[in-house]
Amino acid sequence: EGSALGYHESKVEPPQMKFRTCLMLPAVDMKLVKDEAFWTMVYYVASCSSESNTREFSSPQILYEVALSFLVKKPLEEAMMDAVQMESVERLGAYRTPQKARTAHYRCWIEALNFLLLRRGVSERDALKIDMMIGLQMMHMVNHDLRFVQEVAVQQRTILEVACRELAHRAGRLSEGRDADSCASTGLSEGQMDQIKALIDQVKDTLDTLPAGIEGDSIAPPPLVLSEMSRELHRTSLKTLLGTTVCRHVAGAVQVTDPEALHASIREAALKGDQETVLKLTQMQIVTEEVRQTEEVPTEEALGRATVIGLYFSASWCPPCQRMTPQLTRIYNSIRMDGKQFEMVWISSDSSEDDWHKYYGKMPWVALPYSAKKIKAALNQKFHVEGIPKLVLLDQNLNVISTDGLRLLNRHPRGFPWSQDSPPEVPGLHALGDRLLRKGDVDAGPVTFLPRYVEVDVLQQPARVQTFDDAIAAVRWCDKLCTLIAVQSHCIKNVHYHNAALIQHTFTHLLPLPLAKTHPQYESCVWRTECDYDTQLDILILLQRIIEHFVAAAMAVEYTRSWDSVRLVVVGAIAAVGHAGM
Repeated sequence: EGSALGYHESKVEPPQMKFRTCLMLPAVDMKLVKDEAFWTMVYYVASCSSESNTREFSSPQILYEVALSFLVKKPLEEAMMDAVQMESVERLGAYRTPQKARTAHYRCWIEALNFLLLRRGVSERDALKIDMMIGLQMMHMVNHDLRFVQEVAVQQRTILEVACRELAHRAGRLSEGRDADSCASTGLSEGQMDQIKALIDQVKDTLDTLPAGIEGDSIAPPPLVLSEMSRELHRTSLKTLLGTTVCRHVAGAVQVTDPEALHASIREAALKGDQETVLKLTQMQIVTEEVRQTEEVPTEEALGRATVIGLYFSASWCPPCQRMTPQLTRIYNSIRMDGKQFEMVWISSDSSEDDWHKYYGKMPWVALPYSAKKIKAALNQKFHVEGIPKLVLLDQNLNVISTDGLRLLNRHPRGFPWSQDSPPEVPGLHALGDRLLRKGDVDAGPVTFLPRYVEVDVLQQPARVQTFDDAIAAVRWCDKLCTLIAVQSHCIKNVHYHNAALIQHTFTHLLPLPLAKTHPQYESCVWRTECDYDTQLDILILLQRIIEHFVAAAMAVEYTRSWDSVRLVVVGAIAAVGHAGM
């Protein structure tokens, strides 16, 4: 990964760059492979970060230019040229796309297996089939493990969805171009394809039944797309976004005013000679009330032809939503009366299904089923819904047009479908911009690198001091932590406050004060332990550095009466420990 790919032969196949992911090294002495020096070097490379600026050589340089050259007893370039002369081009390995994420160490064994299979005479199609079978076995393991977990985080869910797509993609490649004669030998049969599809559907159905974990707040980065095939593979579909079905109204009319009763009332009033009542009843219209029921329809059928799709997040208990819904209904009907393909989906936050049905009766668009709570949670996270009402507008490719669709519909309803195409660049808009350009080279100055940050873990201090060794360890850690804080002021703020607080805690709370010989508990004092001259000298040097750190901090911290007391007490405690150590 990274700079290590520079040592591998490459070939450009737009829009991708492919590499020979495996190197052939001829005439390798097995004694050197078993040498401890070689594996010590490999372990050093694996345990050190390749981004460190403190070493003269990076980790890939050490691995390729030192370790591998050690195996072949010559520079790596000469060994690679010898391999080209000894082997045919086909036996050097195929050009393959390297791993793009920081997981190349997992991909190493896959690349090595593929290389060895091709070297053994296995065809590329059979090697692809073996690769697919490994992925199929892993998918069986995933399906087994999902039975025993209680939740799946969003990051893990995304990885499993990508794995399902990749397995389906590999199976599809193996089924391409097969006929009745070659299906059994080189491709996958229809029964095998059905088994793979059933396994993938079972994994997806199990994921739909599991709630998201506590890691659901963080969103995984989008996959890297380098070709049209990859774009189609990772394109979000309506089924993936909203599920397989949505709800819509089934309208039916029920007459509220009975016509026969109305005509009977008119005849009765006419017989009585009440002309005023006859006139009122004659002008009365038969009122009808629309009774709505809901049914579930496929998502593609309901939304597949829409140019713009709006996701409306609201609830019946929300007063702003109650004010916004009639306005949206008026705008929605107006846009659709103009013949424009505009659809909306209601995503409810109601707490009961009865409230959901009552509120949905006021909306003319489709809705996410009340039972689809996992899909609702995923949509809330995907579009960062922190409050309602909220309307997210998507184009026909499910790309976000606006996350503030309420404002866009209210102010610019005639701008439908609100194209996101950016205006062309016009040089005339910046006619005088060339006067600001510096024609000559710019001297940025010498390159400087900040020192690498060393972690400061104050939890290394012991929680309690019960013995003489514990006390010496606490003093030693206090000195080390104060030094680390003091020399890293470029990346640690308020270093003097940190050091002052650390030293105060160590000598007033953690370390016990030395007791006088006349004290009744002198026998239990940790400082009465006898020690040799080297330990005494070590203690005094540590205390000297600590008192220097404390004096520097005491002079830099703002003076207060309480801080003045702390300075006196801490210095006295350090002096008492130094006297006991002598």
